[in-house]
Amino acid sequence: MSFTRKFHLLLLIIGLVNLSVSGQTNQQTKLTQKAAKKIDNGSSLFQDWQHLGIITFDSVSVQPENNLVQLFLSVPGSYIPIREKNLQNFTNSIKEQLGKKFRNYNIQFFTDGQNIESLIPNYYRTTLEIDSSRLSSISSNTSPLVKKVGEPIPLLGLNDKHIALWHSHGRYYESKLDRWEWQRARLHTTVEDIFPITFVLPYLAPMLENSGATVLLPRERDVQNNEVIIDNDGSTGNSEIIISGFEPVTINSHGFAIKDTLYSGENPFLLGSYLEFKASANDSANLQYIPDIPETGEYAVYISYSQNEKNISSTQYSVIHSGGQTEYLVNQKMGGGTWIYLGTFHFLKGKNPELGSVKVFTKSEELGLISSDAIRFGGGMGNVARKPSKELLDNQKSLKDNMSLAAEIPVGINPNDFSWKLSNLPRYMEAARYYLQYAGMPDTLVYSLNGGKNDYNDDYQSRGEWVNYLMGDPNGPT
Repeated sequence: MSFTRKFHLLLLIIGLVNLSVSGQTNQQTKLTQKAAKKIDNGSSLFQDWQHLGIITFDSVSVQPENNLVQLFLSVPGSYIPIREKNLQNFTNSIKEQLGKKFRNYNIQFFTDGQNIESLIPNYYRTTLEIDSSRLSSISSNTSPLVKKVGEPIPLLGLNDKHIALWHSHGRYYESKLDRWEWQRARLHTTVEDIFPITFVLPYLAPMLENSGATVLLPRERDVQNNEVIIDNDGSTGNSEIIISGFEPVTINSHGFAIKDTLYSGENPFLLGSYLEFKASANDSANLQYIPDIPETGEYAVYISYSQNEKNISSTQYSVIHSGGQTEYLVNQKMGGGTWIYLGTFHFLKGKNPELGSVKVFTKSEELGLISSDAIRFGGGMGNVARKPSKELLDNQKSLKDNMSLAAEIPVGINPNDFSWKLSNLPRYMEAARYYLQYAGMPDTLVYSLNGGKNDYNDDYQSRGEWVNYLMGDPNGPT
């Protein structure tokens, strides 16, 4: 060992002892000094993880009355993907270094203010007790949001589970430059904002759905540029609603209405009305939404309805497409006031009620209400317009950076010096912040947490708050 390395190790040992002896008894002090001299600085023990940062022992504490040696790691120690086997290897290595004097002592490792044992995920625990604080307190709802009728029911897997996930960033409005741009750098003819779409949408999401889950995304999932909306307040082209066998009531609040361009704070699901009716045993009564498809192709089908505690949990929907007919049961006790994805289907150009429509039926064994608002075919083009607000904030690269936002001094500007700008791109290329506005999320709770001062920050913060909002009380937005 070189003189320099010996000197550094000596300083480290002195530091370990100095950090540990405060408030200790003479016996504790002697044992702590003895332990600190025997163990190395941790560089060899954690050499496989040094790429995470410099991982060393900051201090050591011996508690003879409890037969316990506590070792405190530098913060990068908390980045180790710790498992029970790793912890056992660490413990064995330290006991070997400490020798016979401490052979009956228990070893504990701490990092970043927590026992490293607590960082082992429940999934990987075999001998350790399960950490109940990590388990969801939300009781499982026996009726999922969307259920395809006639599909095999997985006995295991993700049956009746709800999964929220997102596929990277997306085009966003950079107010400091008054332009729309990608959040990530271009690389090998693509960009991270859209590359994950190529495997999340055609592979990952369907795989999860085939395993029984309902998958929700905060970005548009349909790459179809065309969009057709059918609504009681107005529809695209010659699209129409045909009512058969009953007369629904029009409720003039909290319903969707078409708007070509959405500006700051505008919620399309608060601009119109929706239809409401009672569930009954009459299987012939239905609403038929007939789209005027502009071009033959694949179109995602989204439905919407109003939130109401009296809504039933098994509303029947039938999607009629060129490949046949697909039935769904939708739990209208949840998911109101936003777009709910059913599936992607092939539709022919024009109006073809027999080969292209969606029916909503009144038939149900439950007593209660059914509501029906707009139904959408296709992803469409982005329609959220942006321009700078009165103040601008610098982009924060992480939530940790945002903890100091209160200390930031916003830059004041005059919004009247700028015009509203659209991305002029298909909606699926845009960031979550804009789709969530189009999907009826409340601005101050979900997608505009920085008051319109910075879309970059709003985008990545909005995704988690969107999940919290969907979960509702007591796990609502923070």
